[in-house]
Amino acid sequence: MSQANDSRARRENPACVTGIAEITPECRNIKVQFRVLSKDEPRAVTSRKWGTKHLLTEAVVGDSTGIITLTLWNLDREYVEVGGSYLLRGGRAIVYDECMQLAIGLQGEIVQSEHPVEFVNESMDMSKPFMGLAPRRKRPRTKSGRSFRGDPGREGKGYCTWKSF
Repeated sequence: MSQANDSRARRENPACVTGIAEITPECRNIKVQFRVLSKDEPRAVTSRKWGTKHLLTEAVVGDSTGIITLTLWNLDREYVEVGGSYLLRGGRAIVYDECMQLAIGLQGEIVQSEHPVEFVNESMDMSKPFMGLAPRRKRPRTKSGRSFRGDPGREGKGYCTWKSF
């Protein structure tokens, strides 16, 4: 019961807004406050599943932690204006073409923000490829030449390599 009250308090608390730099590809039900920096021209897209036509616009949005691309569909693209501050409730992070984007979820909504976003950190672009993924740790290659099973390879056993004879 306390968990339900805690989630309700987080949903209604304006201080529980996620920063753009904190978004990962696994994030769902995101609450983000942002300012719209730029907006592309709308383009027509046809749904593969149903064959219906939609208008799609991509907008670059940002806050004090970073910037990201926001995908706007149909009527949402008309509501959002360049330079305005908005609050996205129920958003989700998607990865399209190896780039992370912010989208409005099925139950999501965009509303005009009561508190405008003053400063935008444009140096941290979360829409760059692989930006939301953790860096892979590279290990140096060993001299023992272990096989894929983990046991020592031919050189580790004292034999010559396959290509040396």
